[in-house]
Amino acid sequence: MIETNVKSTGSDEHDIQVHVPREEYDREYTAQLQKIVSKARLPGFRPGKTPKSVIEKKFSGQLVEDTASALVQEHYIEALEKSGLMPALQPEIDMAGLADAKGFGFTIKVVTWPKAELKKLGRLSISQTEVKASDAEMQAVIDRLMENQVSYEIADKAVAEQGDEVHMDYTGYLDDESFEGGKAENARVVIGSGQLLPDLEEGLIGLKVNDERTIDVHFPEGHQHAPLAGKKTRFEVKVNQVGKAVHPRDEDELAGMINFDSAKALRKDMQTRMDRETEQASFEATRQSVFDALLKANRVSIPEALIRQDMAEAKKRIAKDMQARGMEVTKEMFKEEKLFERLHNTSEENLKVAVLLQAARLDAGMDVDEAEVETEIKRLAGEYPEQQRDQFKKWIRDNKGQVDSVKDRLVEKKVVEFIISQAKVKKVSKGLDEWQAEKDAAQAK
Repeated sequence: MIETNVKSTGSDEHDIQVHVPREEYDREYTAQLQKIVSKARLPGFRPGKTPKSVIEKKFSGQLVEDTASALVQEHYIEALEKSGLMPALQPEIDMAGLADAKGFGFTIKVVTWPKAELKKLGRLSISQTEVKASDAEMQAVIDRLMENQVSYEIADKAVAEQGDEVHMDYTGYLDDESFEGGKAENARVVIGSGQLLPDLEEGLIGLKVNDERTIDVHFPEGHQHAPLAGKKTRFEVKVNQVGKAVHPRDEDELAGMINFDSAKALRKDMQTRMDRETEQASFEATRQSVFDALLKANRVSIPEALIRQDMAEAKKRIAKDMQARGMEVTKEMFKEEKLFERLHNTSEENLKVAVLLQAARLDAGMDVDEAEVETEIKRLAGEYPEQQRDQFKKWIRDNKGQVDSVKDRLVEKKVVEFIISQAKVKKVSKGLDEWQAEKDAAQAK
């Protein structure tokens, strides 16, 4: 029978000191010794016949280590359960010291989630924001579609200009040697789109079908392909075709280009999408006001270990996003003081909010059931084309992590709405563009 003693070592940090009786240590030591005896192959002794005294002398360190490891594995869960602690992180094991006449001891270092006693929700002051999309904002979206929706008509005698699509063969040379990734046949590039380096795109202006040209291209410092960074190169290009940009003449033609029956059908779809966007924006703005009010009214201390773990997850997300965009990720970038401070502050604030929301949830006895989760999955599926909805629902249902994520968002929404119902609320109205500008400015800080 093990003995445990829980000692607080800091805010939400604990040591579970575990003591294993000497007789149990000796029993496990004997078992580990027998394992080595049965497998040991030592000169002068037949397999399995090596004297235990010889084994103990030769493998003394391993015997102590294996015995300690086996006892920790056997009693780890039991010790946690006896302590009554719920770890927020994977606990650390400290096996410092050897067994003595009284037995063997080890320590489980546990970090738990902080607990918060919420100040009365009725004292909170919250801005409940309604984001609306004006007719002008709707028209601006249509105008952008008109501008961005483009096809290209091949013109045999056309001279390439800004915005044209050029089909070309090219080979790049560094010191008269072609380099990896610097060659393509019938590549398509829209001049001014940023698909290629500016020197190369601008060098295409004025060319027509079958024209050839040598274009000097300077690769910028810090280019992701290090051998070319800061280097001056030349590209030999040959134009195969020039396509002139053709934009829709009116909304009906635009609708046809993006698979709608008419301009009316396009606008109806756009209205549905904007209604969905403004609804989400309204909730995001109001939710942030709730978070700000909670943080202002309640003090919460987060263990540094929890903050560091959250920061590590944030770094992974940032790196993954950068790599998906073709950007270079280095370890040094995360050591930059300002970025470290920003990540630390963000993680600490997010964790404080999570603790406070959990306290509000427990106070209100709030949860979501399977029916609510299923309804939300169907709603999310409705945002996809009809032929993809069943596949999306199956993917969500077959992925426990995705189901948990849906449930967490539903719980958060319920808690936020509950807090709003209890707090002092001020109604605020904003345009969609105004809300987006404020959001972008906040993220840029």
